[in-house]
Amino acid sequence: MNQQGIGRHEDMKILLFCCKGFEMMEFAPFYDAAGWAASEYGYDLALDTGGFQPCVKSVFFGTEIK
Repeated sequence: MNQQGIGRHEDMKILLFCCKGFEMMEFAPFYDAAGWAASEYGYDLALDTGGFQPCVKSVFFGTEIK
């Protein structure tokens, strides 16, 4: 680690971009891994979801990401 903070694991942000008709089975592993990093390893993560529209629907069950 150097003085600029390269190599630090603080205040990391992840953007999980979802396209219209995304599948929850493709979305879930990324969401789970981010959660495990925070709960099991103490990383300070912020997970944001987004898409081209303010509300993105999945292909199955009509699940919406806002």
